[in-house]
Amino acid sequence: MTKKNGTRAGQLARSIRILVVLLVSFVGLVACSGNMDEQERANVELVHRVFDEVWSNGNLGVVDEIFADEYVKHWGAYRPTVGKDELKTHVTNLRSSFPDWNERVDDIHASGDMVFARWTESGTFTNEFYGMAPTNKHVSAAGMGWIRISGGRIVEEWTMVDNWGTQSQINVTYPDAWLVPGWQ
Repeated sequence: MTKKNGTRAGQLARSIRILVVLLVSFVGLVACSGNMDEQERANVELVHRVFDEVWSNGNLGVVDEIFADEYVKHWGAYRPTVGKDELKTHVTNLRSSFPDWNERVDDIHASGDMVFARWTESGTFTNEFYGMAPTNKHVSAAGMGWIRISGGRIVEEWTMVDNWGTQSQINVTYPDAWLVPGWQ
C-alpha cells in the first residue's frame, strides 16, 4: 500500500468514526424529539429553507436573512466555511459547476436550539469546479449534520457528506489543500 493509499484509508476510517458519532447522536435525538415545541418547529422550517432556497435553488438573497454574521460550517475533513460571504461563494461555485444541484431532506428532527438533518444531494458536473475539469457525470450522495440556531438564525453547522463517494462518482480527486491538517 502506498503512503497516499494509506492516508486515504486513514481518512476513510476517520470519516466512518465521525459518521458513527453522528448516527448515535441522531438515535438519541429521535428518542427525545417526539413533541416539538413552537420554537423547534420554527427551527425545522428555517433549516428546510436552507436546503430548498439556498442549496437547491441558489437564492443567495436569503443568506443574510437566515444566517448569523458569525456563521461557521464545519465539514468533517475539510476546512470550515466561515461567514456568510464564504457560504455565498461556495454555493455560487457549486451551483455553477452543478447547475441542476438539488438537496432533498430525508429526515429532520429538532431538540432545543439544535436541528439534525439527513439529506440526499445530487447534480451533474458540467462546469469547472475549483479548477477541476467537468466530467458530465451525475452524482448522488448522502449527507447529515447538526445545525445550531440562535435568535432565529443559523449560527453553526457540523456536516458530514460522502465526499469520497462523490469523488468516485464524478471521477475527480479533491485537492489535499482542502483538507484540514491531519487529514492530508
